[in-house]
Amino acid sequence: MKQIIKYMSGWKDVLSMGNKKNYTHTQFKCESYFDFSIILPDHSENEHEVLIIGNYIIRNMGTNALTQPIICIRSSSPEAVRLSGKISTIPQEVTDETSTLEKWTYVNEDWKEKIEQHGEHWLMAKHRKTIAANEQLSFTKFELTVSKPQKQTSIIIEGFVYFQEIKKGSSSLNNIILNF
Repeated sequence: MKQIIKYMSGWKDVLSMGNKKNYTHTQFKCESYFDFSIILPDHSENEHEVLIIGNYIIRNMGTNALTQPIICIRSSSPEAVRLSGKISTIPQEVTDETSTLEKWTYVNEDWKEKIEQHGEHWLMAKHRKTIAANEQLSFTKFELTVSKPQKQTSIIIEGFVYFQEIKKGSSSLNNIILNF
């Protein structure tokens, strides 16, 4: 009988530790992913670029709000990929969270160098500074124009999201991969 009580007591401690750990873990948790379509070039028209139209979706899966969302969209071949979308190159000081218009801006003043050297587009949402629990934020209708790279046979587009509460960031659940 003593062994059973000791055994159950041990599980009680493990379970209570597990509950605390799970609560702390889910307090700040997010996931992100790409939702996209690939439009292949029309070779009869001498087109050679692939067009990717997509959304980068960020979901707050935790129990608390996440603040100051920053995304990074990184290409393995910077010279072969161009990103366009609802992006302002001039940082705006005033953030209007009541606006329904989606607005993103580059985080760094040296954004062109980050793109050229590392293939990284660092963007912050200007229209929303907080994502409440169980809500999402999207970088919608972006376009990636992709040319065949000179050095590689494939291109990988990765996504990462960072918050004030998740400084180490979180990678997207999927990547965009093109093989030539």
